[in-house]
Amino acid sequence: MIKALSDVIVPFGVTEIPKWLGQAKEGKIKASEWRSLLSIYLQLTVLDTIVGDIEKYRNQPSEAQQICLLVESFCALVVCTHILEAWSITKEDCKNFGEKYWKYWESSKRLFQGYKINPNHHYALHIEMQLRKWGPLMGVAEFAGERLNGMLQKIPTSGQIGK
Repeated sequence: MIKALSDVIVPFGVTEIPKWLGQAKEGKIKASEWRSLLSIYLQLTVLDTIVGDIEKYRNQPSEAQQICLLVESFCALVVCTHILEAWSITKEDCKNFGEKYWKYWESSKRLFQGYKINPNHHYALHIEMQLRKWGPLMGVAEFAGERLNGMLQKIPTSGQIGK
């Protein structure tokens, strides 16, 4: 999967995913990298990678069920990502987000042994309500602020601020 992700070529202006992705010791990825990973890279590679392997599970029903559940979970997450990135949404989109995120959350518990519910997962269960109250969240998203902070942190100051 990591090889397939690294083979994706994106146009100028699209945040590239880090070369060290998948290596826990390297740290966390930035918000803009998560966004690119979910909205571009994974959508181009996951289904091809999974479907390419499905033939070898044809005679193993339990394995095939796991793959189907994984595809279903991934597709639910893709729908959630598209709704969150939309500049306009409907009441149906809000409802769809809630249903799809719940499906993703439930399937993750079934797919991954020892799945731990993090605060972010719990928080995401409330996004449907936020979408209904505030409308599209792209206008209040922190991606632009995160990018600005990243650029400002790269400016060499030699510890001398304001001089």
